[in-house]
Amino acid sequence: MLVQIFFHAHASIKYRSSQIKEIEVDCAVVSDHAAKTQAFTTYTELIGAVVDTRWDFSLQEVCGDQAPVDDSTLSAPITIQEAKSVLRGMGRNST
Repeated sequence: MLVQIFFHAHASIKYRSSQIKEIEVDCAVVSDHAAKTQAFTTYTELIGAVVDTRWDFSLQEVCGDQAPVDDSTLSAPITIQEAKSVLRGMGRNST
């Protein structure tokens, strides 16, 4: 029974801390529920819209006769410690 109480309390604390308390919409901070709901509804409608995308260019024409780039140094495996460090360094409202 004690274990059950502990996990219930832990879940309640996590639930409270995981709520979105405020968001920024058009340079204004919004914290009331109705305004946040409206903002999310508006953005969901925008994100959910299907747009016909066409790529009407040739990479050969864009790049021309440029020498190939060695991109092996642009990305590398990330360690768990590096990922944790980045996440811990993020602010409360980081995007």
